[in-house]
Amino acid sequence: MEEVAASVGEMDTERKQALSAVKSIQECSQLSVRSVTTVGETLKRQVVCAENLNAEAGLLKAHMQQLEEVIAAFRLE
Repeated sequence: MEEVAASVGEMDTERKQALSAVKSIQECSQLSVRSVTTVGETLKRQVVCAENLNAEAGLLKAHMQQLEEVIAAFRLE
């Protein structure tokens, strides 16, 4: 009986260790999911910013062309 009780005690200890390991893995997985979500949201904001920057660059280019045309009208040859 003592051997059986000792074996059951060891099994319970191993069960608790396995449960603890599973909980740790679950916590790591949840942290990874949150991190991936944060990275995804950040990338979406960066894409929007890049698109806005591209649009502003296009406007600047158009304004520069207009300025060059106006300046060309005043050039003396």
